[in-house]
Amino acid sequence: GPASGMPLPRWALTPPCLPGGMPAVHAGAPLVGYVTVSESPLSWGQDRLGSWLAARGLPREITNTFEVHLVNGIMAASLSHADLAGMGILHPLHQRRGVCGVHQL
Repeated sequence: GPASGMPLPRWALTPPCLPGGMPAVHAGAPLVGYVTVSESPLSWGQDRLGSWLAARGLPREITNTFEVHLVNGIMAASLSHADLAGMGILHPLHQRRGVCGVHQL
């Protein structure tokens, strides 16, 4: 990292529901949930997607629901509020968090 004089690896990350750009990261914080530039979220399975969403602070009941309903990267990219309601995520704020999280893919 910068303290060692070595360049940082190329990472791409946008925090959920925030404008693009680099996230606020505290010095020494682990790079949990970061995605390498060459990795396509559309190729993720439901487990990888659930882990990614959990690392962004989505409640476990939402990430578990995604996993139980086999929501992978391709499906997540086009999820709507109606889709989430159909999976049993009924609270409007939980739906909003779910949609915001997956639209960051």
